[in-house]
Amino acid sequence: MLLKEIKKPLIKCVVCGLKFQINKDECYTVKQNDGSLLQQPSCYYDAIDCTYCGCQNILWKRLKEVENFKKSNKND
Repeated sequence: MLLKEIKKPLIKCVVCGLKFQINKDECYTVKQNDGSLLQQPSCYYDAIDCTYCGCQNILWKRLKEVENFKKSNKND
């Protein structure tokens, strides 16, 4: 299968209902602001704007990369 034959996934706008393709170059990361004073971990999401009405659509949750992670070796 050629790369040109691969169909890009579609998303339906939650506001206007238009179905449009997800373009990687148009995706960006957003941070959820819950407005609380408690120090809770922030949630990050990938989002894209509707090509028709411009409203923001959340795609999926971004997981934080684990820093200084060392895999355990079964032989240790």
